[in-house]
Amino acid sequence: MHAPVAAPGSFGYTEQKAQTYLGEIFWKSVPPQHQEDSALWETDAGQDAEAPIELLSMNHAALGVQDVESMTKFYTRVLGMKQLPRPPFPFAGAWLQGGGLTLHLIDDDPTIPRKDVRNWKEMYDADHPEPWYIRRAFAVASLEQAELRLKHFNIEFHKFLVPGTNASQIFLYDPEGNGIELGEHYDDIAASLKGKSS
Repeated sequence: MHAPVAAPGSFGYTEQKAQTYLGEIFWKSVPPQHQEDSALWETDAGQDAEAPIELLSMNHAALGVQDVESMTKFYTRVLGMKQLPRPPFPFAGAWLQGGGLTLHLIDDDPTIPRKDVRNWKEMYDADHPEPWYIRRAFAVASLEQAELRLKHFNIEFHKFLVPGTNASQIFLYDPEGNGIELGEHYDDIAASLKGKSS
């Protein structure tokens, strides 16, 4: 990391020029120790002084991985995502797209020490029949077809009935232990639950 650059911005922020372990240059916007002119997001005071950020959509999800090639094969061959062109970043990775979702697989930063090398599947005891706590959910056209595809690749999965509905969901893990949910008729589920709450 480099010393702070004397470039104060609004609210007393300063910019620090820095670089990643691969030499990429970036700038950190650092707030002052005491933000007398700034609102705190935890409190109600001053929340309307600045216009809120207008979110348009969720552009993509990023996932740090240890084996880009293996994970790319899983998401393209098992889940049917398509690989997209990717800028020539100085680190390995893959951009995938499917079902309206763009997923960026990013090679883990080797300079960040790992406290525990176990994946989520090992950490939370995969033998327990409720692998739902950490996951990415995908809507599928046919849950039955999804089951056939998973069985074709000999992939273990768990199937649950959504309480109060006739819908089912499938839960599984990718090769690095990240939870995945597959389901269908999500809009119908939401409408059904909304009708019961009214």
